[in-house]
Amino acid sequence: DMIHIIDTSGKIIDVNPKELQVMGYTRKEYLKMTLPDLIRPDYREKTVNVFKLALEGKRVHLCETVYINKNGETIYVEVNAVPQIEGDKVVSVRAIVRDITKRKENEKALKLNEDRLEALLYLSRVRFDTDEKLIEFALEEGVRLTNSKGGYFHFYDPGKKGMRHGVWSKEVHQVCESGSGTHYSLSQAGIWADSLRLNQPVIHNDYLNM
Repeated sequence: DMIHIIDTSGKIIDVNPKELQVMGYTRKEYLKMTLPDLIRPDYREKTVNVFKLALEGKRVHLCETVYINKNGETIYVEVNAVPQIEGDKVVSVRAIVRDITKRKENEKALKLNEDRLEALLYLSRVRFDTDEKLIEFALEEGVRLTNSKGGYFHFYDPGKKGMRHGVWSKEVHQVCESGSGTHYSLSQAGIWADSLRLNQPVIHNDYLNM
């Protein structure tokens, strides 16, 4: 387990080698940091509020939060915080931190598989009025299950070397326009047809500047 001690101002005053290894800092670097420095921004308020409970003398058990290491990687952790008391005053908080990243990844993979099975089960039971409605549903589910921002479905005629605009997901319609049924020559189609032209998966990481 990782272990660190934080004073009442939130400054880290001690840390064990395991935490330095996971977080990627030297001891000198770490002892210049404060609790919020460790936490992913969207978890900072929650984590600081838990720290305040420990400053009130309360033990905190199994609090889940998210660290960001020196390389910018996300580390999911489970924290037990124990107030260190001298006399009748809390002078610091000792945190025992367990890396639960693999567990979180396994939970996410399990949830994704459950969602996929649920979508397939729904498809096996429902009847769609038209092929287009079936494609729209399948496309939106594909976008959701892959955690994508958008998707599209086109029909390609290899004889004519052209494609017909089929269905675009809702998110894509907010930033792009294209008429339903529009025909394109493969040679004139945009970068969204690169995977077809190259006959392999294609990734564009800077679409807006291409």
